[in-house]
Amino acid sequence: MDDGTADARRRYTRSLKELRQDMGCTVERLMECPELVAALRRRLSSTHRPTTIETCVAELKALVEALSDPKFRGPLLVALRFDRKYAEDTLTARRTSYSTDLKHSTDPDVRKYRVDSLRTLERRENDGIEKVSRFLAEEIAQIGDSEGRVKTEHSHTGEPSTLATEAISYTCQFSAAGAIVQNDVRVWLKALVPQANPQVTVEYRYYSESRPGVLDIEPIFGCDVARKSENSAGGVIATLELPKRLGSDDGIYVFAYRVRVNSEVRAEPVLRWKPLTEHTKRIEFQLLFDPRMTPSRVWWFRAASDTKGELEPDIRDRQHLERLDRGSYVYKIFDGRPLEPLLHYGVAWSWEP
Repeated sequence: MDDGTADARRRYTRSLKELRQDMGCTVERLMECPELVAALRRRLSSTHRPTTIETCVAELKALVEALSDPKFRGPLLVALRFDRKYAEDTLTARRTSYSTDLKHSTDPDVRKYRVDSLRTLERRENDGIEKVSRFLAEEIAQIGDSEGRVKTEHSHTGEPSTLATEAISYTCQFSAAGAIVQNDVRVWLKALVPQANPQVTVEYRYYSESRPGVLDIEPIFGCDVARKSENSAGGVIATLELPKRLGSDDGIYVFAYRVRVNSEVRAEPVLRWKPLTEHTKRIEFQLLFDPRMTPSRVWWFRAASDTKGELEPDIRDRQHLERLDRGSYVYKIFDGRPLEPLLHYGVAWSWEP
């Protein structure tokens, strides 16, 4: 995610938090959020749908309803007054009614989401708002980005005209708070030309926290960090230099580097990578969770949009992954079929309540 997308996400988050107050999302109140309306209209117009303020309200409701986790979806629908069962005129009244129904429901699948305080409901609403804001900001950026620039938590870009990534492996370790501690990246490269440029550019952004000093990149083996820069939001771009110029006769060359994360903020539940050329044959994701913070469900995805994978698939799609070692280890390997360039391959999950 670039700075512009991060700023848009923050603006949408502020608008949605304001929109849930009082009467919730009505036509009149949505009109008071011009940036949110503009984003919804761009999303509608990209698929040739009407862009009236009424369809904007419907589109926002559809985005909330698309949240995969009912723990976030239900409270946010109630807060924005999209669930007509809770039509009270104030946010506190809607929360109170919803909380009472959760507590006294005879359905155990509903009752498990009961809360001890309205503050807990507010936190769940905020989590839902963050997810909707992020999805909307990234999709709008993608609509307006003719070059299809990668906007991911973990992006890796090389020079496809000279060096091609044959395989890449991520080993991501998480803390007890659910924050990423470090991500070890191993890359298998092949030169496409004689005396290929020995430099590879990597770019990382930790979506969960935007400040300087969040990320650092260091070599593990087979490369050095030639240059490194950081933006105000904590994103890091590094140029990794190989010890020699590879030629097409050198075969596969492997190197590794580590991305360190200095944060206690729980990570956004998704890792992904996008091949730039047709040469990529294998993509690996290995997730090592602390036993005190493990995911409740994990699934893999292969999608044209870099945000689609965050929507949990139906269990019948057979995309959910087994959680090993008491839920603390999950892996996914993409191979055995052609990996298509410019598609996004990754793993997403739902954190335990």
